[in-house]
Amino acid sequence: MKNKLKLLIIFSLVITLFILLNINQLAASDSSSTELSNISIEDQASLCINNSEIIIQEMIQEGFNIQRLNDTLKQARLLFDSQSILKEQKRTTDFSRVIPLCSEIEALQVLALRAREDFSVLLKVYNDNIDANMIGPEIDELNNMVSEIQSEILSERYEKVEPLVNSAYDKISEIKSSNTGVNVFYSNTIGGIGSLLKAKNPILQIENYWVIGGFIFLLVFFLLIYKTSIRKWRIRNNIDSLRMRKKTVRELIMKLQKDYFQYGKIPEGEYNIRTKKFAEIIRDIDRQIPLLQEEIAKIETNKSLK
Repeated sequence: MKNKLKLLIIFSLVITLFILLNINQLAASDSSSTELSNISIEDQASLCINNSEIIIQEMIQEGFNIQRLNDTLKQARLLFDSQSILKEQKRTTDFSRVIPLCSEIEALQVLALRAREDFSVLLKVYNDNIDANMIGPEIDELNNMVSEIQSEILSERYEKVEPLVNSAYDKISEIKSSNTGVNVFYSNTIGGIGSLLKAKNPILQIENYWVIGGFIFLLVFFLLIYKTSIRKWRIRNNIDSLRMRKKTVRELIMKLQKDYFQYGKIPEGEYNIRTKKFAEIIRDIDRQIPLLQEEIAKIETNKSLK
């Protein structure tokens, strides 16, 4: 009986101590919450302007143009100063109007870092897959896209970069899947194409345009016969392109991790943003590949049914 009484007393003491500790924690939490709520809107506006100034300094160190950021910061400062004057005159103020401008600066920083990272990955994929000797209208169009992306970044129109980058990836896939050798042959022989057509074929002893016409007819004939195989080949080429892009992104992730953990070259905020963006790219690739593989399976099923 005595042992049971001792156990009951010990258990009661433990429960009492647990309740007291939780009460203290709740009191501390309430105190912290009260302290945060005591920060006035004016102080919050002042803090957000200071934070915006820090962001702009970081952007300068990263080599970005800051005209758009500076313009937004100037608006925030003017608005803050005008509200301060109203406060001195004992008139109604609204410092909360400053905070959305600071939020815009924060959003621009995120967009800028993402845009530059997207462009960096695109350039690596471009250099890995587009040969300097390639020429033709598709190559010109791709180069114009790359120049346009660079221009948008320099002009601080970061929100326009992502769709342009996606279009550039599509164009690279098109170029990879096309017969670039035909383009090279065409560029090398364009000057003498007229004389080539009029000349007689040394074997058949007829004009070359008859030979070329016959070749085009056969080519169209075989394309019609093997169009399913060609379609499957193009899809597989796109899958290979996506896998190559995924490999490139993984290599960039490894480099990013070394720069952050081993060398300390980049701040934590930029590391988190770039890591998140890389993860989004990989998820998008992992989503596209099964869809393309499913398309190949449907083609093979339809072919077998015929």
